[in-house]
Amino acid sequence: MKKVSFLFLAGAAAFAYYKYSKFSESDKKDLADKIKSKGKKLYDDYVPSNLKNTVENLN
Repeated sequence: MKKVSFLFLAGAAAFAYYKYSKFSESDKKDLADKIKSKGKKLYDDYVPSNLKNTVENLN
């Protein structure tokens, strides 16, 4: 079962890499912007404020 799961995961990763390599530069930028905005939203929604303050003080 582990071998099948690994092969499926490897196949999905290879397919994703193939699709990404066919993107135009603007599509790649749009995808990166979407990922960044979702990451910022997750950070704002789920990271406790005391931890945010600690991270901001490090910068």
